[in-house]
Amino acid sequence: MVWERADVVCIHRVNVKGEPSPEDIRRGARELLEAMHPIPRGGVIVKPNITVPAPPDSGIITHPSFVEGIVDYFDGLGSEVIVAEGGGSGDMSEYWQKSGYADLARRRGIKLVNLNFDEPVRVPIEGGKVLKEVRVARTMVEGKYLVNAAKLKTFLLGEASLCTKNLMGVVIPQRERWFCKEWMLKGMAISREERDERRRELLTSRLREEAEVFFHRVCDLALVIRPSLNMIDGIVAREGTGFFRGRNIPVGLAVAGVNPVCVDAVASYLIGLDPSQVGVLRVATERGLGTNRIEEIKVYQAVDGELRMCRDIEGLVHRQSLSPIRSYPL
Repeated sequence: MVWERADVVCIHRVNVKGEPSPEDIRRGARELLEAMHPIPRGGVIVKPNITVPAPPDSGIITHPSFVEGIVDYFDGLGSEVIVAEGGGSGDMSEYWQKSGYADLARRRGIKLVNLNFDEPVRVPIEGGKVLKEVRVARTMVEGKYLVNAAKLKTFLLGEASLCTKNLMGVVIPQRERWFCKEWMLKGMAISREERDERRRELLTSRLREEAEVFFHRVCDLALVIRPSLNMIDGIVAREGTGFFRGRNIPVGLAVAGVNPVCVDAVASYLIGLDPSQVGVLRVATERGLGTNRIEEIKVYQAVDGELRMCRDIEGLVHRQSLSPIRSYPL
């Protein structure tokens, strides 16, 4: 199938009136998959983005209705679907409940897997620039069909947080997962004054150095965790830090493909970002993990249940460019 090529990205424009409803979001994921028609061998794992315990409509997390659209499609093929995530560092109960995933699991009979309590598997990284090995949750390396379901949102470090970065959630334990910890200063046993001073230092003299390390860590992980399919929930996108500061903007797009770098590049472009300025994508392109050059990517659009070559990608770019917020608090 054409979409199985690494240089192909598929998009679906969801026609909505006003604020997209949960059913609009669900339909966006399902209709894109129906046009692509992937056929997994065995069970399916969906890895959403649930970094914080936020409500479904917060824009910070992958909307549970988007994941339900994925479930609709694979359930129709008779595939067992589980949802796996490692938000926070321990118990995921609050995350599942507040995000709406607990309700989704009850209604659809889906198993929720807390990756934080999974068995870690040590994986060597051949060609790693910063990481020579990484410990990841066993669930993610058991050979099932992995759907990497990210959220379309800007990010305070490196412009955007999309599919490639979403893989960080499979790393355990949590202290090894914070690839950007030097920059974000999570969990450091220092005073607020020292933390503020450190932030000022990074922002003025070492930000680029610290950011480059982060980008390379994400790319190192992408060498060993290779999803079968990468999808982006962009029915409603998030502008801001990637966390609580920002606002939601209806964009009406679902994006998918085999190569996460290419998928992220197209999604970034569609919200007015320059993919060459998205840190992770720039480094990934330099390292040959994919391309952030739109002219090198073949874009197809789901129309009336089938994929057609997109002749006018400019016509799909959102009229209002989204911008990251690069300041604290998150």
